Amino acid sequence: MILVDAKYYGNQMRLARKFLQIDANNAAQIFKIPKDKYKRYEFGREIFPESILLKIMIAAFSMLTFKKAKNKF
Repeated sequence: MILVDAKYYGNQMRLARKFLQIDANNAAQIFKIPKDKYKRYEFGREIFPESILLKIMIAAFSMLTFKKAKNKF
């Protein structure tokens, strides 16, 4: 069962990409997919594959952990 649609994930990825100040080409390289395929995901035409969503979640939790540890020192 899908609780959110492809557009939701695409919008979140676009916001994250803009926050990190990287372009779509760099984002596609990070995920090792062609730029046109990345753009289809980001515009919500297709949902990100589970393997990419897993990478996103791992990166997000890593960033949160790093931020929390950084605030302690």
